[in-house]
Amino acid sequence: MNNSNKKNNIFKICAKYVCNAVHNILHVIKRKNYSTLQIKSEKKYTIIIYDNETDVKELSEFYSAFSSVVTNNLIFDFNGLKEKIAPKFFVVKKHDEIIGFGSVFKLKNYYLDLRRFISPHYRHKGIGEKLLDFIIEDARINNVKIIDGQLNNPDKRTIEFFTSKGFSLNDKNTFMKLNL
Repeated sequence: MNNSNKKNNIFKICAKYVCNAVHNILHVIKRKNYSTLQIKSEKKYTIIIYDNETDVKELSEFYSAFSSVVTNNLIFDFNGLKEKIAPKFFVVKKHDEIIGFGSVFKLKNYYLDLRRFISPHYRHKGIGEKLLDFIIEDARINNVKIIDGQLNNPDKRTIEFFTSKGFSLNDKNTFMKLNL
């Protein structure tokens, strides 16, 4: 076994150990096309950045299984990976099952059109909040200055949630913006 293979094996063993051993802090493990993040929680969830057509097809199939009532008529661009302003998907998995995701369009130092969807069975368990925290941290790491998005049918709880994260809202509470 050459030195390169030994280093790769050591990295894999160390990465597995870190992910399994530490539960109270966030961990990021760099891989070829995505990063994973262990969410501080009793249950283990992973956030993966999807940036290739195969992964996005899996995500599209997951989302299409839900009715428009459940999705609140949110529309995601699953076909735009080759566009000049391509979507970036942040996917939450429990084990190997997709349970939710968020998306943005990156343009220079902006994340535009933030959207999130969590499977109904997993809502109100803090997963959407951890997903948003991850997107905000990813924005900071990538030198993004502004995140914006629209709110579909904003209720009091949604408005309070986004304002507690630092987002400002317009007068009608339909557009939100976070300056980083």
